[in-house]
Amino acid sequence: MSLKDAIFKLKTFFQDYPYAFHLIEILVILVTAWLAHSLLRRYLITILSGFVKRVRPEWAEPMQKYKPLEKLAYLAPFFIIYQSSHLVHESLNLLFQTLGLVGMLWSVVTMIDDSLDTVHAVYASHEVSKHHPVKGFIQIFKIILYVITILVTLAILLNKSPWYFLSGIGALTAVLLLVFKDTLLSLVASIQLAFSDMIHIGDWVSMPQYGADGDVIDIALHTVSIQNWDKTISTIPTYKFITESFKNWKGMSQSGGRRICRSIFLDANSVKFIDESLFKKLKKIQILKSYLEQKEIEIERFNEETGVNPGSPVNGRKQTNLGAFRAYMEQYLRSHPRIRKDMTLLVRQQASSEQGIPIQIYTFTNTTVWASYESIQADIFDHFFAILQEFELKVFQNPTGADFSQVQPSSIPQTA
Repeated sequence: MSLKDAIFKLKTFFQDYPYAFHLIEILVILVTAWLAHSLLRRYLITILSGFVKRVRPEWAEPMQKYKPLEKLAYLAPFFIIYQSSHLVHESLNLLFQTLGLVGMLWSVVTMIDDSLDTVHAVYASHEVSKHHPVKGFIQIFKIILYVITILVTLAILLNKSPWYFLSGIGALTAVLLLVFKDTLLSLVASIQLAFSDMIHIGDWVSMPQYGADGDVIDIALHTVSIQNWDKTISTIPTYKFITESFKNWKGMSQSGGRRICRSIFLDANSVKFIDESLFKKLKKIQILKSYLEQKEIEIERFNEETGVNPGSPVNGRKQTNLGAFRAYMEQYLRSHPRIRKDMTLLVRQQASSEQGIPIQIYTFTNTTVWASYESIQADIFDHFFAILQEFELKVFQNPTGADFSQVQPSSIPQTA
């Protein structure tokens, strides 16, 4: 059979079965669209990705993760379907046009979505993102983008103008405000947080009412994520940072010093005047020798000027072991290499109570690193607890079972 006869028979077949011809047309269009998608994805996208990797290496990883260029490959097949609508049977023209338009629309929108995620990932890798987070603004832009896209999609599917749907939104304003209440509150809160410089990524934030105490790891439109020190994650609505109180430790971190505010509770029964033997022993402490000598001269001069009778210890002024210990603590802190000398440094005696006499240290370390801070603080108090016996002072603590076990029965008064 010649080629001419084969063509004649093929024409006769399609004339007898016209729907078969239309089915082949549809298959040809769909295969062409699939080939266009495959070729673009395999060659053009690979070339563009390689070009971006060479020109902007920092963009390579985010683009590989979010793949915005792959959505470009979906644009071509939908474009072919739309342009080929006049080739199919007239009953399918509208279907192909609608499918092509909606497909191109969503391909562009998803490409914009992925592109925004890519841009944000690159922006987040820079230090400026910690001080000026933009994730919330990107999210609100996405919400607006998808709302508009849904309206346009409905307009295409129902063959209506987009303004037809927008005109009905006015009647639903109250419902929309109720549905998007948290979104609107979070949007306003995100703007306030950004422009008032209240929190940044990396700040140490405490919100005890929500069990949050740790570093801010993410600031989004609806939530702020805080990684607590036990590595759990607390997620708090963004607007709560405007309506409720929280503590930001940023000032401490920026100052370079972290406060030590802790007390030693001393037994009041161990406080006494310094006698001659204790005075000689304490003078052997290098950082205390100058203080003791100057204080002794000052007291002797005062007692002579006021004519104090030295026969009784209650007359005039005398040094105490507690006063000498407070002076030692202050001199020790001033000579400590890990204590800030340009910030508040004091040792103060607070009101005594049933727990003894509290001697409080109020000073700052020269580091804000948590582990180092705790180590410095522990070393200082270890030293003070160990040195107490040199001043013949005792730490106050409630009696334990071991203390009661040492009590002799004969020392317990007998009742009649």
